[in-house]
Amino acid sequence: EDAGTQIVISAEMSKEELAQLDTKIRQKYGADLTAEQVSKIAQIENSEPKTRAAYRVAATRNMTGGKKVKMEDAQSLSEKVSGDVGQRLQNQQRRKNSLDGTMKVHPCDPETTKPKSIIEFVTSKYAILENAGTVKAVVGRFGEL
Repeated sequence: EDAGTQIVISAEMSKEELAQLDTKIRQKYGADLTAEQVSKIAQIENSEPKTRAAYRVAATRNMTGGKKVKMEDAQSLSEKVSGDVGQRLQNQQRRKNSLDGTMKVHPCDPETTKPKSIIEFVTSKYAILENAGTVKAVVGRFGEL
């Protein structure tokens, strides 16, 4: 294994922690992985979602003609891993992304439940500029009073 091709996941991780991570990945995805594949999988699994600040810096640099920020997400990293392991990672990312915007719905039997008054925002999502002083949000009431 060439030490120059390996990507360090975290500077704070000890050699024992890196070895544990390596064995965990090899147990999950197969022992025949290369060091580069293991490091990419570790990056994907341990990647944190990008913060608003990262997107903001990239947008500011884009507007002012500064150096372009490379925003590589876990999905594009998983596409670079080849074979069966890459497919499993892509499926895992799709499942993870599909659950982001979902809401749980509890079934309701109208015969056994009492009439309720439901107060909620009319729109489930709002996009507001940071410099907006005040915002009007429409609230709706449904059902019995």
